[in-house]
Formats: sequence, C-alpha cells, structure tokens
Amino acid sequence: MREAASQAASRLALAQAAAGAGAWELDLGTGRLWLDPAGRALHGLPPGPEAAIGFGDFLALLHPEDRQAAEAGLRGAAAQGRPCRLRYRIQAAAGAAPRWIECHGGRLEGAPWPGAGRCLGISLDVTAQQAEEEGAVLRMREVDHRSRNTLATVQALLRLTRAETPEGYARALEGRIAALGRAQALLVAGTGPELRALLEAEFLPYLGSATGRLGLSGPGLALAPEAVQPLSMAVHELVTNAAKHGALSCPGGRVAIEWAITAEGWLRLEWQETGGPPLVGPPGRTGFGSGLLRSLARVQLGGSLEKTWEAAGLRCRIMLPPQALEPG
Repeated sequence: MREAASQAASRLALAQAAAGAGAWELDLGTGRLWLDPAGRALHGLPPGPEAAIGFGDFLALLHPEDRQAAEAGLRGAAAQGRPCRLRYRIQAAAGAAPRWIECHGGRLEGAPWPGAGRCLGISLDVTAQQAEEEGAVLRMREVDHRSRNTLATVQALLRLTRAETPEGYARALEGRIAALGRAQALLVAGTGPELRALLEAEFLPYLGSATGRLGLSGPGLALAPEAVQPLSMAVHELVTNAAKHGALSCPGGRVAIEWAITAEGWLRLEWQETGGPPLVGPPGRTGFGSGLLRSLARVQLGGSLEKTWEAAGLRCRIMLPPQALEPG
C-alpha cells in the first residue's frame, strides 16, 4: 500500500514537472498557504526550508488590481467547496513585465476539513497565453476599426462618384473599390507594407507586364497601417487620370515616381508624366476625383498635394507627415 502511494506520488510529481505546474494548499483555519518548490518559483519566492507563508503575505505578491478577486475565489473554494479557477498577475520589478499565473483548485468532497475550510490545487504560468489572448483582442478591434472605416469610405464613394452614364459610374466605382481591396490585401499581408509594393499594385491593372512605362525610385519605406488605404486611393486617382487623359493614354507615355525623406522626416513623393498628350494648362473643370485627392492628402493623411500642368505632362508632389511611416 505504501509502495503504491509512493509510485502515485512520483507519477504526480513527474506530471507536474512536465506541465510546469506548482502545487499549493490553503488552510483558512491557520491562515497559511503551502507551496511546493515549483509553486514558490512561479510566485517569485526564494527556495527555502519553510514552504508555508501567510495568506496575507501571498496576496501581497499579487498585483493590487487582482488581489480582491483572488482572495474571494480562494476563500470561496476553501469555505464553500466550490471549484476555483483564477488568473492573476505577480508583481514584477520596475520596468519588467508581470508574470501571469492561473490556478485551479477545490475542496475534496467528504474530507474532514476544519470549519474554516481548506483547499488544494495547482498553479500554471500562463504569461505567453495571456499575451496571445490580449493580442487577439487587439487584432479583432483593429479589424473592426478598419472594416468600419472601409464601409464608411464605400458609402461616401457611392454617394459622391459622378459619371455621365451608368456604365461610366459603374467603372469608376468598381475601380475605387478595387483600390480599397488592394489596400486591404497589403494590410492583411502584414502591417507596414512597402511604399513600392503599394505603387506597383495600383499600376498593375493598367500596365500589366509593361513595367518599362513605370519608373520607381526611392528608399525602402514601410507605411503606417493608417496611411495605406488613403494613399492607395490617392495613387489610384492619379493612375486612373493618367490612363484616361495623361501619359498612360498614349503608347509611349511613361510615369516616373521618386520619393525621399526630408530633413524634417516628411515623405516627399514626386509624380512626373511624360509622353502623353501635350498640356496647355489645368483642366477647365475639376471633378470628384480631384476633390477626393485633396481630401485624402490633406484630411486623411495630414499632408499636402500640389499639381503642376507642364507641357511635358502632369507633375504632382505629395507630402506626407512622419506619422504616415512606420518608425525606423
């Protein structure tokens, strides 16, 4: 009998070690909490011959915001016999991230516990799991935020897009919604997409493999997620205009885009069209696309956009503030 009990205890110890679990036992009658060596290590206690600590001393190890719930859960398990599952933070040194502990315990039914109650259980380090769960919540909130922004943009496009024919309206709307879709694809692939990748994505529907008609020159830059959608829409408007009326409407036309970071940390993007129909000045009237461009650059991106109608072709300068780029 004694040998069987010893083997069971050995198996339990092995299982605890494999799971990284520490054992504990709480006696509310004496106000003492017993922790095995693994449990002491999980709670930041030094190893020592005295394994029991006062219940109040144990609660002092916890983050102040978690003490009340932990105390209520442990007391309820010991005094009322209900199982407990608690998750709390262990206070960390200044500048260090807290360690998250999850404990499971309960009172053995039918055991002759003193009136104050006793319970026992195990503790696990769930810091990595907690971080993953918090990250998942943040990602869901970000998805919800971006979805709402995208839907609001689509609604605005539906109301404000203008065209002379239903077919023209459908083409203009489809192109702008497609630009939104390309922006979302870049964001799903990872935050901070490359500026070059965004530009190439907007030209691809018009140029296909004819990349010789597009010149891109500038350092590798990662965009902040908040800037991806409005900048994609702005570039789409410029590309669409070039395909309809500018350099890309002629076989030999070409668009060159250069970008750089100014001494103040702003992104300067220069757009130059050549080889298209000769220009004699700005157009006689401006449409929704021009207004959208100004709104995207100034309101949503916090920057500026200037157009110059040169004889060789349209020149456009877009200035974006440092927050439009990922740090570093």
